[in-house]
Amino acid sequence: MKDLAQSALENPKISIVHGGGCPCQAGIIRAVVELSADISTAMPRMSRLIKGCAYNPEANLMGFRIKGMGVIFEANKMTINKAEDEATARNVIDWLKSIINTAEN
Repeated sequence: MKDLAQSALENPKISIVHGGGCPCQAGIIRAVVELSADISTAMPRMSRLIKGCAYNPEANLMGFRIKGMGVIFEANKMTINKAEDEATARNVIDWLKSIINTAEN
């Protein structure tokens, strides 16, 4: 898992998105992190490592909260709700890497 998840989290493309497709999302800010690889096979183990993580193998999704931000993983993408800038998104990515490294050591 370490190699797949770590490599997918290296050099991701991060976009900060304001608003959404409907008026109710006008004030929402989120980071959309495009991963460099499909992490589907690493999701079951990652979900066990992250406190409070929910994983749905049928939908290939997992989600959790960290520091008031909702994080949703899809196979090749991570969305971090309430991440107002790239630095915040990078902090979440670094936190995930440390969780993975700790589990492997």
